[in-house]
Amino acid sequence: RALSTAADAEPSLPLGSVVKVFTSRSSPQYHQPWQNKAQSEVSGSAFCVRDASGAPRLLTNAHVVADHTRIMARRHGAADKFAAR
Repeated sequence: RALSTAADAEPSLPLGSVVKVFTSRSSPQYHQPWQNKAQSEVSGSAFCVRDASGAPRLLTNAHVVADHTRIMARRHGAADKFAAR
């Protein structure tokens, strides 16, 4: 089928399921295991899926949440952040 308008060329995105993830992290110091490195902030994207039991989950890349101490999520277009588990 030929595209007739510019609106047909743009895919419809489900932005209601997209969130931005904000993570505070502290990586371990392997030479001094009783200490952690300085805390840093990381952000990335995620989207909402349902697991086999129907519970909502956020799916993101591992590097976004590795060594996390706190995870916050914000919906697309929203200003408020919510604590994620």
